[in-house]
Amino acid sequence: MTLEHPDSEHYRLHYLDGSQELYRRIGKSGRGERVHFRLVEQRERDGRALHLSYRQGRLDRLTDGAALLLRFHYSSAGLLAKVVRHYPAADVGKDIGKGVARHSEAPAEAHEPEVLVRYLHSADGDLIESRDMRGYTREYQYQHHLVTRYTHRSGLAVELEWDWPGKAEGALPAAHDARCVRNRLEDGSEDTRFEYHRGLWYTRVTDADGVVTFYRYNYHNQIESITHPFHPALGSEHWRWDEHGRLIRHIDGEGRTTHYRYDDQGRLIETVDPQGLSTRIDYDAQGLPVRVTEPDGRERSLRFDERGLPLQEIAPSGRVTTFRHNARGLPTAMTDAAGNTYQYRWNDQGRLTSASDCSRKTTQFRYDHRGWLIERRDAAGHRTHYTRDATGLLLSVEHPDGAIEHFSHDGEGRLTQYLDPTGQRTRYRYNGKGQPIERRDPMGQRFAYHYDRLLRLSALTNQNGDRWQFRYDGGGRLIEDTGFDGRTRHYRYDDGGALIERREGELVTTFTRDAMGRVLERESQRPGQPALTTRYGYDPLGRLTRAASRHSETRFHFDTADNLIAEVQRHQLPNGGDYSSVTRHTHDALGNRETTTLPDGQTLAWLRYGSGHVHAMTLDQRELMAFERDDLHREVRRHQGSREVESRFDPLGRLIEQHIRTLEDAVEDRPRHPTVRRQWHYSANGLLSQVDDNLRGTTRYGYDPLGRLRQASAPGLEEVFAFDPAGNLVDPVPPERTSESGSSTPPSDATRWRRERPRDHLDHGSEERIRLDYPGAPASLSPAMGNLLKRYAGTHYHYDASGNLTRRIAPGSETWHYQYDPEHRLIEASYYPHAPAAGDDTLPRMRARYAYDGLGRRVWKEVNRQGQPSELTVFNWDGDLLQSEEHFVGGLPPLFRPERLELARENPERPHSLPIAQRCHRLEYPGLTPERRVIYLFEPDSFVPAAKLENRFEAVHTRSGTGAVLYTEYQSTEPTLYSIHTDHLGTPMELAECDGKSNGKLAWVGHYRAWGKLIQASDGHGNPSTTDNPLRFQGQYLDEETGLHYNRHRYYDPETGRFTTQDPIGLAGGENLYMYAPNPTGWVDPLGLSRCCEESRGSRPRTKTARIKDAQLPTSGRIRYVPPESWDGSTPIPRGPNRGYLDRFGNEWTKGPSRTAGEPFEWDVQLSRTGREQIGWTTRDGTHANVSLDGKITHR
Repeated sequence: MTLEHPDSEHYRLHYLDGSQELYRRIGKSGRGERVHFRLVEQRERDGRALHLSYRQGRLDRLTDGAALLLRFHYSSAGLLAKVVRHYPAADVGKDIGKGVARHSEAPAEAHEPEVLVRYLHSADGDLIESRDMRGYTREYQYQHHLVTRYTHRSGLAVELEWDWPGKAEGALPAAHDARCVRNRLEDGSEDTRFEYHRGLWYTRVTDADGVVTFYRYNYHNQIESITHPFHPALGSEHWRWDEHGRLIRHIDGEGRTTHYRYDDQGRLIETVDPQGLSTRIDYDAQGLPVRVTEPDGRERSLRFDERGLPLQEIAPSGRVTTFRHNARGLPTAMTDAAGNTYQYRWNDQGRLTSASDCSRKTTQFRYDHRGWLIERRDAAGHRTHYTRDATGLLLSVEHPDGAIEHFSHDGEGRLTQYLDPTGQRTRYRYNGKGQPIERRDPMGQRFAYHYDRLLRLSALTNQNGDRWQFRYDGGGRLIEDTGFDGRTRHYRYDDGGALIERREGELVTTFTRDAMGRVLERESQRPGQPALTTRYGYDPLGRLTRAASRHSETRFHFDTADNLIAEVQRHQLPNGGDYSSVTRHTHDALGNRETTTLPDGQTLAWLRYGSGHVHAMTLDQRELMAFERDDLHREVRRHQGSREVESRFDPLGRLIEQHIRTLEDAVEDRPRHPTVRRQWHYSANGLLSQVDDNLRGTTRYGYDPLGRLRQASAPGLEEVFAFDPAGNLVDPVPPERTSESGSSTPPSDATRWRRERPRDHLDHGSEERIRLDYPGAPASLSPAMGNLLKRYAGTHYHYDASGNLTRRIAPGSETWHYQYDPEHRLIEASYYPHAPAAGDDTLPRMRARYAYDGLGRRVWKEVNRQGQPSELTVFNWDGDLLQSEEHFVGGLPPLFRPERLELARENPERPHSLPIAQRCHRLEYPGLTPERRVIYLFEPDSFVPAAKLENRFEAVHTRSGTGAVLYTEYQSTEPTLYSIHTDHLGTPMELAECDGKSNGKLAWVGHYRAWGKLIQASDGHGNPSTTDNPLRFQGQYLDEETGLHYNRHRYYDPETGRFTTQDPIGLAGGENLYMYAPNPTGWVDPLGLSRCCEESRGSRPRTKTARIKDAQLPTSGRIRYVPPESWDGSTPIPRGPNRGYLDRFGNEWTKGPSRTAGEPFEWDVQLSRTGREQIGWTTRDGTHANVSLDGKITHR
């Protein structure tokens, strides 16, 4: 910093970030008396400032010149008594979008001043109570003016003990000599003791478990090391500082060292990571970062105006983004690299009042006089109202459809009660530290949290009474956990705190890491099985470039804008064959994908407008489908060949109507095909209550108070479900069967779990119905202890020690056996018509094998049925989307291969047709005959299928050069395109041919049970379907050989509505590791990891990029958001204890008031230990950073 003395009355401090503090001499001083200078102004680089004024030497007023005006009141003893906020008589709705004020017609109502906080002091001048606006208090007790006890608003008391020189002799403490030697909560937890050894430059800290930590520091009280002398396995950390107090080196417990270098002004100019890779920063004359050079030499440039506000950003790819601001430094426009301009308007309090996208679609915001958001109106005019208390806590939300949610909070502002729009109540309880200890759902069922003496989570108790326990080492690292099912896992770490081993019974998984802590190799070993090894590679920017497993290798290639431009997949097939494919991509200036070249050479293109909304998709320059969108950019009409799909939404954005029409031409004798019409109806609490479908009739749904599906009634099919308290689907208590006369008869076995009645056999005069209020409370059901379902609907289930389903025995003794690799992935499934006895070596009727790549994606499956040729299906992937499948059958006779072949195009009339040998994929596997290839196309940025393209292969015979030998090749026929029509969740309902001859006739119409099992497929006229469709719920693919749905990371069983193995991400995916969702009518789980609620067509699962973009987390600039490695994008971004977004390094990003460039908000990043190491030295207190939307640190 720089100190300026402009005149005898003032001093000014200049900070490196451009902010200033102005100090003014207060009062007059005589000769020899001390001169007092008080802070009178804090000014940011962009001109925004806080002004402070004094009276009688005490702070009197604080204002920002706009919305904030605080007055400070004192007691007769001169002690602060209260702080009062005054509200200027300004129009809070005033728009100053471009610096020109535009007043609304009516002036703003004047509001009385409010007391924000009151203070009460003892006769000795000690603060003994503070009371907030809601009447909650904090209380303090003292001894010799030292705080010995204080009580939180929640009632939790903290006790402190002090020591000072001469205490034993009865000396009184001096403020600068007293040291806190013990800190604990009144219940004995968090009992921490401190020993200060100033002469030896260290402090010894002993926690409640007796673990001792030494903190060594230098003359400037900067930490130089943290060690555990009595527990060396806990690792250590070291810091080195230069003579100016700047961090120059950090060394973790593994010796991984990060170096920092500065210029003469103390600004960071270079960081060298443990691999020796350097990131450099250049500054302009104002001290602003104008160029960042990344480890691979790429440069990112920034340009600022004289106020330090960003004018232009040039990405390494050369893409330019520009910004405009008004006179107050508030951004008024942003033009992205594609030339799209977004506009913003603000009121005189500096709060955003409207935001317009590049299509001039505007969202408006309204605030109360305190500045809290109270209304949001979207571009379609739908209003959402928010009710808040004086402190801004949310009390209720009224949605555009009139539904109201209510919220209650305790003194610390924590949610204690939630009422949904139907009045269903969920309650929450916390301990004194604000940690949750209990959640009671609307049915009164309890989920509990338990903590140890250090307030670390020690156990969870679910609604069935099962307990999940956790154990930690002295460094707070999890070393053991035992799940609800009793399965125990052990964890081991290196000295830097990175996980290097996970042990689960006999299964051991080890991790080898590079200097940056990234996983290079993962090896899983189970006795009796070969080790399963996966290797990973990275580029200098840390991007994953290679993943290799036993059966597969995948490589990724990126451009200078970090876009994936090619994915190369190589698979080893059964019996040693090889298969390889290349998928290539191009992107627009905003990073949206423009084209994908498929492995067979076809090119799929997306035509976009604005920020990336798709208005058409083409294949080899032939239009596949075109979209029309509303003001909220939702799809309202789709044109696909001769069919048109029209969609309508309610005010909440939920799909409520869908019409699928065939556009007939002028040919009179062409048959007219049925129009598909669907309507969706929702209850007051947002649950789907009814679907009207002209092809399937009306389906009605009933739920319990937790939103779990209890009944689904469709024509000819009536299903009843029950759940244990932990959410496991179990055999329900038999419902009463009542006739119109009111008599009851005992239910049959079939009725206990499901009743099916063909409509044409019903006698409506005596139809028996299942009542939603049937007798039998959940407590009377047999719960699935440990969440292991042992029996359901007459089928028995058996599991291994890891909780994987290993055997399923259906009524009639049909049996399936399942085997898994050490990563708990299904690798073999066998089917027996009758359960084999112990020791029986009877061959299974069917056996299937499965293989996966280094990312866990299934790359092939081989199915062998008795008496039939083997079947092989090879899968290609586009990220997490199934791109294509190719089917092969066994039995191909040996071929004579001539040395030279004449290759013919697949279809000479198609300009983009290629010879097979020139395709981007290759198959080397003698003994198989190619049968067909299916390519799947999905809606943009989602897992919802839109179309499939199917090719059949035909044998083509070519003679060799001499003509003596006949050579056989298999070439694909002209593909058939099918449009896929889905329901509100993206489940395929119909497939229709899109060529001109068929005129869009239906080829596949599916009828499902509630939990996704297909009952029947037809062509819509009662005839068998003319094509197949293995796609089910989002992300699911039906394996006909097992009846299971492959769901990316797991397999889903539609018979039980749950997964066959536990969630790979553990509790991060939910409390029940087998649960798919509370109901299949409003939830999806595209990756088999974590369910997400599907509220509307516009809220379908997004990509990682789309979710991060929606959250406005910075992906460029000095400080970037890097998502957790375990997060795949199918679920909302993981959140931390303060409901902020968690990044890869454990930092928590929460929204806070903006300080830079007048942005609507900025990110308050609570730094983890890793975060403090990386950027803590750049911040004022080292524990959190304020980061703008473009990735700049705004306040140091």
